[in-house]
Amino acid sequence: MSERWQQRSILKGDGYIPNMVQRFPQSGGTAIPVPCGDSVCLKSQGIYIVVNSIRTQVFHPEVFTHFGLSLETLAIVVVKSIFHFHAGFAPVSASIFLMSPPGALNMNFTEIPYTKPDLNKFPWQDTPTLPYPSLL
Repeated sequence: MSERWQQRSILKGDGYIPNMVQRFPQSGGTAIPVPCGDSVCLKSQGIYIVVNSIRTQVFHPEVFTHFGLSLETLAIVVVKSIFHFHAGFAPVSASIFLMSPPGALNMNFTEIPYTKPDLNKFPWQDTPTLPYPSLL
C-alpha cells in the first residue's frame, strides 16, 4: 500500500468474514441461508460500515453480530434495504424509520411522477376494487 494512501485513509478494517451467510427467517421458524459473499466491517470516526461482495438484501441482525457488533450498544443502526429487513430487526428495535431516495426507486409510490398510473391499487387506495369478479 502506498504511503500516500495510508496518509489519506480514514477507514480501518475491523474484521473479515469470507463467504458470510445470513439467515432469512420464514414462517414456521425455517431459515433460508442467504449468501453475502466476502464481507468486512469497516470503522471510520466511530461509525461501523459492513460491506459485502454479493448484492443482497439485509434480512437479519446477523449481518452485524457476525462481526461482534451488539445492536443493543449502538445508538443507530442503518440498513440499506427496501423492507426485507423488517421481520428480523423489528423484534430488536425500539423504532424503525423508513427512508426513500427521490426518483424511480422511491418507495413512496404516490410521489413517483407517473404519467398514466392505474390508481386502483395500494397505496393510492386502501382497498382497491377488483377489475374482475372475485373467485371467492
